Amino acid sequence: MPEITLSEVMEGFKTNSAITVRVEELDDKGQKIILSREDAQDKLSQQQEL
Repeated sequence: MPEITLSEVMEGFKTNSAITVRVEELDDKGQKIILSREDAQDKLSQQQEL
């Protein structure tokens, strides 16, 4: 599988509203948390700053 850059992920996220972001944290039911579009955008922006 080819490597994908963070920039490519961010561009795809911006152009496709169906893309969601799951984090490794679990909710109270043991399910992975899926972020809202706004929260996902914030998370991706924070990662780009690193």
